[in-house]
Amino acid sequence: MCAQCPFLSSCLRQTREEIIDRRGPVGVVRAGVVWDDDGRPHAGVHATATLPDWIPHEMFADSTPDVDEYLVELAISDPERVRGTSFTEEERDAVIRRAAATGRSMHWIRTTLSLHPRKVSAAVNRLGLRDCFAAAR
Repeated sequence: MCAQCPFLSSCLRQTREEIIDRRGPVGVVRAGVVWDDDGRPHAGVHATATLPDWIPHEMFADSTPDVDEYLVELAISDPERVRGTSFTEEERDAVIRRAAATGRSMHWIRTTLSLHPRKVSAAVNRLGLRDCFAAAR
């Protein structure tokens, strides 16, 4: 039914924004996805391999990896202090998500995390955040 809905594109956009803000859909069908009571794609309905690529893969992981939230916040609030710091992949992803939510650019991410532009682009795509940065252009 969602595929035929005239509001699908705005629904997708709103759902992505809510996921970035960590207030995504819970216990509903939205944007063609059945969301469980934990705010994750319903595992009994969706096989991980068939989920849309705009859904961040960590949303359907069984465990949440440890992320140094202080380091992530420091990267956002005072990027000069973290330049040259080694980030885990999970911490880089957290910085990228927060950058998207706060209107930072992909160039800002590249500079702050000392990443090659292709790596930034690949991470943004993997996290389903491409539209957040395309709108900022």
